[in-house]
Order: sequence, then C-alpha cells, then structure tokens
Amino acid sequence: MASAHEVGVVCKMIEKAYGKGMDVDTVRLFVRCLADVPGEALIAGTVHLITTSKWQPKISELREAAFGLMMGAHEKPTAYEAWQEVNGNKMHPATATWSDPIIERAIDTLGGLKAYGASDTDDEMSWRARFVSSYEQLVQRGMDNAVMLPEVRCAAQQLQAGKVNQLLAEVANKRRIPEETG
Repeated sequence: MASAHEVGVVCKMIEKAYGKGMDVDTVRLFVRCLADVPGEALIAGTVHLITTSKWQPKISELREAAFGLMMGAHEKPTAYEAWQEVNGNKMHPATATWSDPIIERAIDTLGGLKAYGASDTDDEMSWRARFVSSYEQLVQRGMDNAVMLPEVRCAAQQLQAGKVNQLLAEVANKRRIPEETG
C-alpha cells in the first residue's frame, strides 16, 4: 500500500508536470484517498497519466490508472474480440476456452454458450448486442469494485445489510466537532 512518502512523491510529480502546486490539505486528502493503492502501481499510473493527459489528474483518475494497470485493463479483450471468442467456441461448448473469465460470465448471464449455439442464426445480432452489453457491464463492475475505497465498501456492505442507523450514528460521531476546552 502506498506510504505517505510515496503519495508525496506522486504529488510532487504532478506539481512538476503541470506547474501547479498543491496545498497541505490537498496533499493530505491525496494521502488519505490513495493509501490503499500499492505504491508501485500508483507511481506507474501517475507516470502514465502525466504522459497522456493535458490536465492535472484527479484522485479518481489516479486510482483508475493504478488499478487498471494492476488488473491488466489494457490487455483485456475488447467486447468485440470477446464476441469472436464466443463465436469460436459456439460449436464446442464443453471444451470452450476463454482468454478472460469475464467472457464466460457474460455469455452465462445470457443463458450460456450451449443456448447460444442452439439458437437460430437469425438471432445472432441480438445475442451479440446483449453479450456486448453484459461484457462491458461486467468489466466496468470489476473496475468499480477495484477502485472503491475499503471504507466505502464497508459502508456499502453495512447499508446492504440494513445497518443504516448504525452507519448514520458512526458518521455523526466522526463529524462531531470536539468542544474547545479553555
């Protein structure tokens, strides 16, 4: 996970590349929001953004770049490349092989490769459209899950488990301003 020093290095890189300084509060926010990102991935993602973007990257863009590199997002098949794999496996569903497990999950959401193989050839356009949509949603969900801060994931799980009141109390306690003594 990225140390405060590594995040500081990233902030300096961004300042130098874009000619705009960051105040202490901004650097603190970067440290807090990037602490769960592996340091090497964060630095590599920062270099990537600096070399490809005209604009100073936001925290969300740094997270996406770092996790995208870690997940091999640049090597994932496109939706249409994935569809070609589906077509290549259509006649042999029992021995189908996939370059990425998301391809199999996407076709399974539509009823499976066997169902696609048994369908009428006139239905191919419909299958392709639904597959592309399913595949792209699964890829995006994977990225969304990867970039989500652990504390946000925990809050989402609590909300899903019906612990709304507990979560609201915790948030209220964290936001409470300590009384001054004096």
